[in-house]
Amino acid sequence: QTRQSTSPGVAMHALLSLVVLAALALPTMGGLYGPSSAVVDLNMKNFKDVLMSDKVWLVEFYAPWCGHCKNLVSHWENVAASQKGILNVGAVNCDDQANQPICGQYGIKGFPTIKLFPGTYKVKANKQIEKNPIDYNGARTAAAIAKFGLSHLTSHVTVVGKKNEEAFFKSELTKVLLFTDKPKTSDLYKALSCDFKGRLALGEVRKSEADLVERFGVTKFPTLLVVKGEERTVYSGKLQHKAIHDFLSQHAPAKDTPETETHTNTDAAPEKKKPTNFEVKQITDQAGFDEACASVLCIVAFLETDPETGKPADNYMDALTQAQAKFPRQYQVVWVDGPAHVKFMDALNVNTGFPGAVMLSMKKKLFAPFTSSFSPKGLSSFMDSLLRGGGRIFPVDAIPALE
Repeated sequence: QTRQSTSPGVAMHALLSLVVLAALALPTMGGLYGPSSAVVDLNMKNFKDVLMSDKVWLVEFYAPWCGHCKNLVSHWENVAASQKGILNVGAVNCDDQANQPICGQYGIKGFPTIKLFPGTYKVKANKQIEKNPIDYNGARTAAAIAKFGLSHLTSHVTVVGKKNEEAFFKSELTKVLLFTDKPKTSDLYKALSCDFKGRLALGEVRKSEADLVERFGVTKFPTLLVVKGEERTVYSGKLQHKAIHDFLSQHAPAKDTPETETHTNTDAAPEKKKPTNFEVKQITDQAGFDEACASVLCIVAFLETDPETGKPADNYMDALTQAQAKFPRQYQVVWVDGPAHVKFMDALNVNTGFPGAVMLSMKKKLFAPFTSSFSPKGLSSFMDSLLRGGGRIFPVDAIPALE
């Protein structure tokens, strides 16, 4: 089913209006890094991951409207992707009111501000986490930032030789030995030693330690093996963080998390946890529409229902559920019976047939038509693009009623 499209004059007027309205409306919708980014979007709920980590975190404090912050995005993304598993890379949107306690605690006054949080922390008597960040004042390039982060890597690797091999093997932990012809411990192995701190004993044997090399039957370098008593398991996969991490995880006990209070301000009460609701709501009337969409960005899907069950196709509902789960705070996803609300669709120029969808902002009187494939990937890309300030967004004099 298709309907007549918008006239060229109306479309041109909408596009001209978009320049001003989108610039005013969208910066408050989201930050510079979307869900598909390798950069972790940090906030009050997950900033504890930075404070309680045994690994280095590079954290950018930014504002979406800041020109220097926008220029940094490609470099920050590059560091996050190229050093994945070695360095943790995150960003805090200080323009988000909910994040201001974090930005205030660390004295953020200009954007972007980059701080390195080292891989060591203390849990004080009052269960507060103490970690002292280091300011970065170098060049804002991927290479310079990565070099700075790697220079602060913590290592829990023991270089094993004749003098200390007896002490190393006395450890109750399962041992991991890397036989190498390199003179220095690699960044990858340092990072792995942080991943498995207190769970595995990671050792490194240089090629020059002929006795140990011969005892373990090593004939090529590098060779990585796990030692449990007399049992030895040789790693044969790729020398990449994820692959090795997955292998070592099979031999390591679960990680213990210390009991802590992780809110950022010692004078403030911990934030009460709210249950996450990934429900995709069906809207049948104006009252339900107002309740669901009055104060948040809404993704409204128009679906056909099965005459016998009265329900939409499972694959369409699965796509909507996955989209809602990916953006639980930024959007409310709802669906309506499309054929029963054709006038509503016409008023918003949703002329793609069924299934169709549109983003609505009742508060700002804006809408954005969805024109991609109706799939988890298509919906997520559409929603992510809008949060980043992209997509085709149009003003309306009034949001039409759902009759």
